[in-house]
Amino acid sequence: MLISCVSPAKAPSWIDASGEPALAHPEAIHCYYRDIDVTLIRENLKLTPVQRLRKLEEFVAFIKKLEGARE
Repeated sequence: MLISCVSPAKAPSWIDASGEPALAHPEAIHCYYRDIDVTLIRENLKLTPVQRLRKLEEFVAFIKKLEGARE
């Protein structure tokens, strides 16, 4: 994924000394953001921490129910 976003002409500017991509580079961050739908993130951030935990508990219960139905 990351490599497909890299322009060969610009790649050296965000490859660190070890030869690994510098993931905090603005171009690398932009590559990841273009594939992220932030609407769900924004909706979850509107919830209180307690509401988020309840939502998580409901999701875990749903997954357990699905796993039980599979058997």
